[in-house]
Amino acid sequence: MKTVLLGVTAAALAVIPVSSSHAEWFRETVDDSLPGGFACSLVLDSSNRPHIAYWRQFSENFPNSFTPCYATQSGTTWEAAPLALTSTNTFGAYTSIILGPGGRPAIAYQTSGSLLFYAAMNADKEWLIGSNIAADTGSWLSMIWNGTQPRIAASQGTTLQFLQPNGNSWASSNVDTTNAGASCSMDIRPDGAVGIGYIKGGNIRYASSLQGNTPAPPDPLTFPQNLSATRCAFTFDSNGNSHILYYDQNSETYRHITNEAGPCGPPSPPSSLQPASVRSIFTDVPSPRVPTDRSTPPSSTIRPTR
Repeated sequence: MKTVLLGVTAAALAVIPVSSSHAEWFRETVDDSLPGGFACSLVLDSSNRPHIAYWRQFSENFPNSFTPCYATQSGTTWEAAPLALTSTNTFGAYTSIILGPGGRPAIAYQTSGSLLFYAAMNADKEWLIGSNIAADTGSWLSMIWNGTQPRIAASQGTTLQFLQPNGNSWASSNVDTTNAGASCSMDIRPDGAVGIGYIKGGNIRYASSLQGNTPAPPDPLTFPQNLSATRCAFTFDSNGNSHILYYDQNSETYRHITNEAGPCGPPSPPSSLQPASVRSIFTDVPSPRVPTDRSTPPSSTIRPTR
């Protein structure tokens, strides 16, 4: 199994694949044509070929304008280009990339005007960018493909929202409305259940649903309290068990939460969930940088790929 880390080094986008033995690390430059690589997101296809969404400076003549970009690997060569030749999409907060029909990429991203957009590549490899999905949404976002349609988890102020296509528009519903939604990260199980890990007041929370329903948070006592979490990433393993990686700001430690007794989501009701176990996996790591001024891209950031 290939593991890939994604980040920014000296304003160039770099990808670091790890060999199957985890013995060696390799760094490759994806795009150094202009300052870029901000708010990057990555997904691997069935051939382990990486697909990356990120923000890059629009041009040398527009140093304060940024545009969302897409990069993939063709053989040993990286192909990188903006989604559209426009400088109007100034720098936003995050991106999230998925692979849809035919393995074609789709990207959700937020602009600096706090507008959430969805762009999809067609069979002719052209990017189709619709009107904005929602306003004041997407400071944190995560997108999945459920087999037929995209699903987006995104923050709107202090509310965690769940968005899905509804005809020619998008329908949104609230998952958690109180101080919630930061660092949301979503995944889907083989049975169609959707899970979202997120931060609520410094603590880890988890929402889940059966296919087609809006995720709802379980009993908050399922997870340990007073974690001082600042970032998290969520995924299901092949057995349907839930895993959350988060950064504990107090101890400056990356920690892993999992429900070892079984899945953290349906069909088991919240009352039957087993307590999650927590263990430290990385220690003495500097705190992830959280940009406070989104008008200027951070000089260095590494974020969850979902």
